[in-house]
Amino acid sequence: MNNPAGSGIWTGECKVGIKPCGECKGWWHDTGKRIGADDWASARAIKHGETSLDEVIDIECFDGSHKVISNSALPLHDEKGAIAGAVVVFRDITERMRTDAEIRHLERKFHSLAENLPDIVSRFDSDLRRIYVNPAVEKSIGMSQEFLLGKTCTELGMTDKEAEIWTNALRRVLFTGEPEVFEFGITTKEGVVRYYHTRAVPEYDVSGRVESVLTIARDISTLKGAELILRESEERLHGITSNVPGMMFQCCRHAGGELQFTYVSNGAKWLLGLDAAAILRENSAFIGLVVAEDAHAFHDSLAQSQKELSFWNWEGRIVTADGEARWINLRATPRRYGEDVCLWDGVAINITESKTSEEELVNSKNMLRELSAHLESVREEERKRIAREIHDELGQTLTALRMDVSLARLSFGESNPQLMARLQSMTQLVDRTIKTARHVTSSLRPGALDLGIVAALEWLVEEFIGYAGIPCELVLGDGDISLGEFSATAVFRIIQESLTNIARHAEATQAEILVASTDGHLCFEVSDNGKGFEPHTVANRKSFGLVGIRERVAMMEGVFELDSEPGRGTRIRVCVPVA
Repeated sequence: MNNPAGSGIWTGECKVGIKPCGECKGWWHDTGKRIGADDWASARAIKHGETSLDEVIDIECFDGSHKVISNSALPLHDEKGAIAGAVVVFRDITERMRTDAEIRHLERKFHSLAENLPDIVSRFDSDLRRIYVNPAVEKSIGMSQEFLLGKTCTELGMTDKEAEIWTNALRRVLFTGEPEVFEFGITTKEGVVRYYHTRAVPEYDVSGRVESVLTIARDISTLKGAELILRESEERLHGITSNVPGMMFQCCRHAGGELQFTYVSNGAKWLLGLDAAAILRENSAFIGLVVAEDAHAFHDSLAQSQKELSFWNWEGRIVTADGEARWINLRATPRRYGEDVCLWDGVAINITESKTSEEELVNSKNMLRELSAHLESVREEERKRIAREIHDELGQTLTALRMDVSLARLSFGESNPQLMARLQSMTQLVDRTIKTARHVTSSLRPGALDLGIVAALEWLVEEFIGYAGIPCELVLGDGDISLGEFSATAVFRIIQESLTNIARHAEATQAEILVASTDGHLCFEVSDNGKGFEPHTVANRKSFGLVGIRERVAMMEGVFELDSEPGRGTRIRVCVPVA
């Protein structure tokens, strides 16, 4: 007799007995060995009275398909105890075996992964006892797998705080079925505290009930150490920025975009009257404080720094949130951040006092220059007056005295040779005095200046050649070379001082003066082929000649250039505006 389930398993009629079993094809599942006709459980039960239970067999069904079955057989005895038949049970366990194989495969994969992970992998049962732990635990905390298995966290000697963290997290996962993430610290056998980031996830049985909890603990001690270092660095930075007399900042800008602040120190309140948070929250908060007249220069300097990746240095005026006008100096170092973003780290400081002092210094220098110009004008006027008095008074007196001496020599000299000699000596003395008076007059103010700057320079060149013995050429360019009295006197004195320096220091054999008038300016050069000098060495000494030249040029709002090298002579060039 065969029930329909048996026919369903074999996909055909399967008769129990010794000979019918020979028609079935089967193999022992564990060894793969073919099962003979006498080896089937039903044959053994009928022939030998052997009872078989749950033998796992791979079969080939009558339609050619393959299955895995569980085969059991129980012999039946008649009233006399003889074997009368057998009860044979076939159960199709193909799906169960496939599921078991898949579970075993997954378990092998899990163990292969867990055993080689550097993280600590543990499994806890519903009593919170550890039922699995991978080898990484011994390397991490110095505890063996054997020591940990079967124990709860409380039994491991953890501190109450650590044990409470673990126990509460595991209970929540078991109760809610939701994953938990937590951190904890544990002291190793060596006394080192290590920190772990742990994720606990539920594991379910076939009924969907949470039966265990799997945890993965990753060592984050290095990260914690880095966080500590970062926190200490931030505290040091805060301490530094809190004591800097200004605002430290970090800002960024996309190409052509707006300036955005990513960090602002608390010094912003003192410098700008704004909280750091307000500047970080609103990009235009800082730029809105810049005075309109200085905003263009601010944006130009920012764009140039971004384009050339050059140091950003801007000075300008702001109006603080409190309405106070201030000068600030902003300095920042740029660096690339991505393809089109520039990042600046810098500081902004209050330079109002230094700017005020600078303005006062400039005003003082201008007043001193004006005073110097006034004194120079007074001196020139005094020279002119003295020269005129010497020329008019002393000159006339000396001329009259010479005429009287000449008249006395004509009237009495022939009759008195001794008197003649004396009068001759007096004539020579008067002539020398007249010559000296003329020289003094020319030194005080050359009369040629009254004839114009060109005539004065021609006279000056002749005088220079005469007393210095150095050839000098005056080259006059095209154009009108006429100047007012003040400018003509100043130009004359500059060239006169230059020629004096050549005569005293240059050891030159040739000098040249070039004068030209172009585009409302009179430009002239004085050069020589002398020994030259290092301009910066002269700047460190009290060279009043060059100082006087510079001051005269500044008084005329002109431009002064000095070019000299040892062994290559000297050249000065001056350009002054012509009214």
